[in-house]
Amino acid sequence: MVLYVSYSFLFSLFFIQLFIHQNFQLNLSPYILTLLAETNSGESSEFLKTYILSYNSLQTFIVTLCLISLAFLLENRGNKINNTRRKNKIIISMIVLPLLIEGAYASKTYFKLFAAGSSDDVADWMINDFCQPHDTFSYFIYALKGFGVAAHDQERSVSVNLNMDKNNTIVGIGNDSLNIILVIGESFIKRHAGIYGYSLNTTPVMIEQKLKGNLSVFNDVVSPYAYTNKAIHNMLCCNSVSEGERWYDTPYFPGIFKSAGYNVYFWDNQKEDSPNIACSVALNSLLYNSVITQISYTKTNQRSFDYDGQLIENFIKNVKFRSKLNFIIFHLMGQHTNASDRYPHTKDFNRFSSKDIPNKAEFLNDSKRQEIAYYDNATYYNDYVLGQIFNFFSKTESILVYLSDHGEEIYDYRDSRGRVASGINANLLRYQYDIPFFIWYSDKFKQKHMDVVYRIEKSVNRPFTSDNLCHLLFDIGSIKTVYRKSDRDLISPTYKCRKRIVNDSYDYDKFFN
Repeated sequence: MVLYVSYSFLFSLFFIQLFIHQNFQLNLSPYILTLLAETNSGESSEFLKTYILSYNSLQTFIVTLCLISLAFLLENRGNKINNTRRKNKIIISMIVLPLLIEGAYASKTYFKLFAAGSSDDVADWMINDFCQPHDTFSYFIYALKGFGVAAHDQERSVSVNLNMDKNNTIVGIGNDSLNIILVIGESFIKRHAGIYGYSLNTTPVMIEQKLKGNLSVFNDVVSPYAYTNKAIHNMLCCNSVSEGERWYDTPYFPGIFKSAGYNVYFWDNQKEDSPNIACSVALNSLLYNSVITQISYTKTNQRSFDYDGQLIENFIKNVKFRSKLNFIIFHLMGQHTNASDRYPHTKDFNRFSSKDIPNKAEFLNDSKRQEIAYYDNATYYNDYVLGQIFNFFSKTESILVYLSDHGEEIYDYRDSRGRVASGINANLLRYQYDIPFFIWYSDKFKQKHMDVVYRIEKSVNRPFTSDNLCHLLFDIGSIKTVYRKSDRDLISPTYKCRKRIVNDSYDYDKFFN
């Protein structure tokens, strides 16, 4: 009986995993369980009508039935074979013993998962500890655990936001209008930006704005994490990583802007990002929770786009400001892997080729140089997108803060791309954690807020971490709130830089002193 129950469970699990992969190119994950939990009977019926008799589903049925038949035949044959011989027992022991040893060794991976207390911890496990090659059972365990802790984190965050102090007011603006724009980039390598000294001019718009006196470039800003989930959770809440504070124990600060009287617009080009990525469900469970959405946003986009420029065009087309005070967040795809997919391959944006790449490392070949060229073209396109935003707000009283969620590598100092973490060292920190950060302001803003521009310019060399972003924005927005701490505000005279802890473990500055 136990044997048949085990077979039923394993074949069901195999069928579900294969069905999801064949139809949607996904794997079992917390995202899938979340979708199932949120699906009503009508949606389930439509889903079955659409997919149950599809070609990919029929393939899945056939493969599963073949495996069940094979298992049945082997089981029957096994019952007829005399397994009492000592020789057979020795052979079986020789096969099973190494598997048991390997299983015991690998079990520590699962202990880490079972010990995870938050969605951040589960995302850490998925990125750093998930066994290779990935197997269906591990995906199943990951999906169950991730679903459970994400729900727990979400409940805590929703409770905190529902019960946050509502006495958030705007002081000193009067009848003036003000647009505050926050642009969150993705995977932007600071050392591939012309404005930071890269030999290829990948940022002509930013350089032009700096020469005109409308852009302040910050030189020493780091992200506490090198992947999107934890970077943005901690960027958009009021906690401080170095102080040991958790994001879900502090408010989501766009809600504070809305409570104070700003209209808040959130245009996100990663809204429909691949749910097979561990961070996606964990991050979107915060950004698009129904309670958080009601508390925090005036309006959001309904879909994502192939290119960030299309996202900005959609915003311009669909948003008509109803208030003098507006807080706008753009979350871009930026230079997210694969960089070649992040920009239109037209004459305007196929700016660089493999022949233009200044990196002469011996491990580079033409293919890798072309990958670098794709990345630099994506950076050039990202600069163009920022130009779209500057142009739209240039005639208004507006200020824009740009930063990337984290950095990246593209064969810069070693034969590696992405964010491979093979031991923390100074070079890895420079490329994966050091991020571009700048503030742009319109002419009208400069004229009316000379004191703010002066404080910004005086602060460009201060060390800073992106998890303290909200305090800077509260200052710019003249928001009086119990959640603002002036000693964490980058442009405040009382700003004090604490230890910059990255990846929950390392003092960033110790690697450079």
